[in-house]
Amino acid sequence: MANQGSVYVHGKHLPDPGPLNQVFIDKFYEDFESTLGKGALEFQDIPVKEVQDKDVTLYVDQHEYAVVCGDDSRGITKLGSDMATTCHIVILYHAATKVAGVAHFNGPRAAEAQDPVTRHGVVAMIDDVVREVVDRSVGFPGLIELDLKIVGGFTDKQDLSRLLSVHLLKDFDFYRPPLGLPNVTFNLTLFSSSKWNTKQLEDDGLESYDSWIIGGAVCDADTGEVVPAQFVGDSRAPVIARRGARWMTNVPEYPNIYSIKDQSFVLQSFFYRRKFDDIPHLLSLSCQQLKDKLSTSPRVEAEGYCEYTRAALRFILDNPDPLLSITPVKLQAQIMDGRLTWQ
Repeated sequence: MANQGSVYVHGKHLPDPGPLNQVFIDKFYEDFESTLGKGALEFQDIPVKEVQDKDVTLYVDQHEYAVVCGDDSRGITKLGSDMATTCHIVILYHAATKVAGVAHFNGPRAAEAQDPVTRHGVVAMIDDVVREVVDRSVGFPGLIELDLKIVGGFTDKQDLSRLLSVHLLKDFDFYRPPLGLPNVTFNLTLFSSSKWNTKQLEDDGLESYDSWIIGGAVCDADTGEVVPAQFVGDSRAPVIARRGARWMTNVPEYPNIYSIKDQSFVLQSFFYRRKFDDIPHLLSLSCQQLKDKLSTSPRVEAEGYCEYTRAALRFILDNPDPLLSITPVKLQAQIMDGRLTWQ
């Protein structure tokens, strides 16, 4: 029997993690070029789905995760994320129970040997997915096998994507369930990330530079299908400015933003761990200047970045102490005439 918490690709285990991240990731690319590398190219050939506000799809923002079930006839069964330039989008799926989880990891901003914040998010997401699988299983499963897909990131100059790839792969491989939950293995079936999600572009001066290929994905929990995606219009609702302010101010926890039981969006109160003393100045900058100041990938940032960032900055400016000025959010999902609204 496979060791608990292990990540496999077509039955083959990940390389020995070892102490050196570069050795690990180089061996990973070498071992799985013919499987995951080929699969990334096939995934990138799928047309990008434009998710609109009329679509019944839950948006997962940076530093969040959510879990849904495809058998939920009253609630949301599709979820996804985008704008993953140096970030990674992680999708977990259990085919028998149709339980799906999506997380958006933004990772460390430096070459840290350990990344406890990302590890917390990985563990919290897996635990919640497994609990939902157990609740929907006949009898207590001794071992749960989950499909694992990772999308987003590219070979950026700061090496942030590669670092995040290493942290995520190791964190999933090292996962151990808490008392009361069964053992888990992960079948890594898609890795359209970092090296395998990079293309070269040229500027007006014909200087070449790297960019990302796929920056978003959406999962249908009813079928398990995952396709490239971009969210447009108001499809990133609800309260997206508040959610952006939350992760931009370094709130460490990864929250589960959706309650399957109540079919509701949930976000608890938080306080800022990072202070922005120059918000009026930041809001006065041009879009490119704002990217240069705050983005991890200013040259190839995703569409909508500046609008999203300015909304989050205005929220911070209007709510200097969110514990005093805002309350926890709980909004009921309302699905009428094929359209999702929050009340």
